[in-house]
Amino acid sequence: MGYTNYWYQHENFTDEEWDQIKSFFRGMNSVFGGGGLIENQTIENQTYNQEDNIVFNGSIAPHETFVLNKFKQDIAYYDGDDTAFHFCKTNRKPYDKFVWAVLCFARSVKEDKSKFKISNDDGDSLGHEQEEGVPLSEEMMNQSPFENSNLTLNREKI
Repeated sequence: MGYTNYWYQHENFTDEEWDQIKSFFRGMNSVFGGGGLIENQTIENQTYNQEDNIVFNGSIAPHETFVLNKFKQDIAYYDGDDTAFHFCKTNRKPYDKFVWAVLCFARSVKEDKSKFKISNDDGDSLGHEQEEGVPLSEEMMNQSPFENSNLTLNREKI
């Protein structure tokens, strides 16, 4: 099936939270996007406002497009659908680190952390309880998502 990142968004981001998340993404994109690692995408459905979404995929090795919305999803697509649940399958391709970075940053600015929970197939989790009942969050949030990575910039494209 492929490596996946998951998140639960139980409420909208405030304007202040969203401005911080968008600024983080723009900064990350100007540094790493210029190196050819991620590619901004647009949503073709006209019901979406591009300013209310962060949308990207890997440019070197794309997989599933990542979409983070300012507003929580209210429409259930089938009976029993948990509208708070979202995921992005990256299959551990290079842009996976950017997906996880955006999710970590989004959670870090969320005033009520219980309203935005994230996890991935490595077992990293913020907002979900571990088996011992101890949340992982603080130690993980203090680490850069790019530490110990092999990401390099293609200087020719900058």
